[in-house]
Amino acid sequence: MNLIIVQANANFKNVLENRFNKSEKINVVGVTDNGETAIDLIAQKKPDAILIDVILPKLDGIGVIDKIKEMHLKVDPIIFVLSRIDSENIIQATLKRGASYYFVRPINLGLLEKRMEEIYEIERNTRSGKRYKEKAMQYIMVNEEDTIYNREAIITNFMHEIGIPAHLSGYKFLIQAIMMAAQDETGLNAITKCIYPVIAKHNKTTAQRVERAMRNAISEAWNKKHSLLMNNIFENENNENRRPTNSEFIAIAADKVKFENDYINWEENPNR
Repeated sequence: MNLIIVQANANFKNVLENRFNKSEKINVVGVTDNGETAIDLIAQKKPDAILIDVILPKLDGIGVIDKIKEMHLKVDPIIFVLSRIDSENIIQATLKRGASYYFVRPINLGLLEKRMEEIYEIERNTRSGKRYKEKAMQYIMVNEEDTIYNREAIITNFMHEIGIPAHLSGYKFLIQAIMMAAQDETGLNAITKCIYPVIAKHNKTTAQRVERAMRNAISEAWNKKHSLLMNNIFENENNENRRPTNSEFIAIAADKVKFENDYINWEENPNR
């Protein structure tokens, strides 16, 4: 994957470049700190992908995405957004304009690299007309020496299989809740008093909005029910064949974190 990095922060831009220069699958062909230069680099290098921030001098990230569409390139680059801006409106704006994924900093660089490789393969296969099968996706590799990021990777894979869109605020809240429940199950006994308020405070919102956003995210995946994981797990756990409640969803997901071998299929590397 030929990549152009567009990040305003000079130190972080260098960190990313150094990281990807060590990658076997990512080749950095250009680096810049502003949107106008990014457009020139994209026209010149015609990269496979760009990793871009939202806040940039001269032309912001959304402006760069709009300009790419106007360039009428033979093949548009895959757009990864990496930013500290954690606004649902901004996230939706970039995704609607064609970004493939929105990463929120801070992020573990190992997870960032693996997710970019994963999405690149999916996009490349889709653009080449190959039919992509969800069950054969390459998951984020987990670092067995790092418990926190190990759990984060497992939860991210679980949410992806379930089919909850990453741009929904409930997606982020559910990941945080599952992390909390995986560490301490007692919080599930009083989810309204324990989990919702903590997540609300962390995200500067209200417990009611957290609860509602989680419910909406679960409902969207349940109504689609396109994933085998959603059907197999929740229909078997729920004899009434109804949408799982927030606490039921979080409890089952937390259980899967502890026993990831029950639902993670490492087709790419079975001997991890």
